[in-house]
Amino acid sequence: MNLWSYDLNNGSRKQLTYYTDFDIQFPASGPADTYMMKAKLYSFV
Repeated sequence: MNLWSYDLNNGSRKQLTYYTDFDIQFPASGPADTYMMKAKLYSFV
């Protein structure tokens, strides 16, 4: 699983991450979007 964004105004989608070996776990949105992969936390700002 990778992160995607979706534009509510025009319905366009954009892939934000391109992982192929492991899935992202526990995505969370907020001031800095975070997710876990391979027991490490990452921030997507």
